Amino acid sequence: MTPAAPALLDPHRLAALDDVMPLDLDAALGGLTDLAAVSLNAPFAMVNLIDAARQITICQAGIAGDPAERPLERSLCRHTVESGEPLLIVDARADPAFAHSPALTELGVVAYLGIPLITSDGLVLGTLCAIDVAPRRWGEIDIAVLRGLAVAAMREIEARAAARRAGGAAPPRLGLATDGLAARDRSLDGARIETVRRLARATELRSEETGAHIAAMSRLCAALALRLGWPRDRAEALALAGALHDVGKIAIPDEILHKPGALAPHERLIVETHAQIGHDMLAGSGDELLDLAAMIALTHHERMDGTGYPHGLRGETIPIEGRIAAVADVFEALTSDRSYRSALPLGRALQIMEDGRGAHFDPEVLDALLAEVAEGTALAEAAASEVRGPAGQASPRRHASDDAP
Repeated sequence: MTPAAPALLDPHRLAALDDVMPLDLDAALGGLTDLAAVSLNAPFAMVNLIDAARQITICQAGIAGDPAERPLERSLCRHTVESGEPLLIVDARADPAFAHSPALTELGVVAYLGIPLITSDGLVLGTLCAIDVAPRRWGEIDIAVLRGLAVAAMREIEARAAARRAGGAAPPRLGLATDGLAARDRSLDGARIETVRRLARATELRSEETGAHIAAMSRLCAALALRLGWPRDRAEALALAGALHDVGKIAIPDEILHKPGALAPHERLIVETHAQIGHDMLAGSGDELLDLAAMIALTHHERMDGTGYPHGLRGETIPIEGRIAAVADVFEALTSDRSYRSALPLGRALQIMEDGRGAHFDPEVLDALLAEVAEGTALAEAAASEVRGPAGQASPRRHASDDAP
């Protein structure tokens, strides 16, 4: 048996593991594991915790059967835990350090990328890893996406541990409960928000234009909801969930997603799968925010006349959240630069939106958009007028020193 390294025997690390082991994490982390496999186009992905003698698989994607335990000598993730650094293997068959490892032969592993799961105390409990059965040179985006998902996974684990301790089930051990952070940041809600932001960031990393679009579309969703009379907390939840409307695009091949021209019919069909893929990535967690995001991902391309996708929903059978997201998504797309065209002038974009009234867009939501744009335009014109001055000439520029007492 392979002896445990000193890092694996750290009593503080083992105590933190003891705090985590009773938790049911499969439902909480299964979606992140699936997303890791899909976003990196990897056959397998796993979340593993490592104690002094075993690798305990918490959840897995692409591997049949129930998650299993393996002794240290059959664990590749132990090397990531020992070093506390990402481990990249391009071709294990050509790497003397791993060519004969049982961990590689069990699943036919050839390429491996493992990111450590690190607590807020700096303790490495395990890994989120992606595995390929062919040689692969992992890119910077692959590493960044998996690192972001690993942070989200660890936040989820710590938040669940803190929530269980708050119920008197166990004494505090993980740093999240003792580092003086505000209760909000230690809560499950804080972990969910972090998860959403990490998933949105993973989407952004696949496309620069998507990153700006996500932020603008998310803000507009909240603004439209407020104009429709929603309470602020519900509007803010819509904005957070709306940030994941295009998360399914992570699974779309780059050569299609970044094509600098019109898509062929078969390519358009591939792109349209992102709505169902996004829903499937996010659904089933039992978490209200992620379930809302799943519903928006699924319905933001439906149309009022039933000609949208993926299910051809019609009218008010489309959830109101999906109808709001549809208006925000299209308007922000029309008024943003894309790889295949420049942003449209505001007037032209608004005319296209108006042309879709009742067929593509919910008229009430569209009216909210027009009111929002009109108010924003009036404010912008007022600001420009102030800069120009009363005679149409530029007003003197202000300096920081002008505001000094």
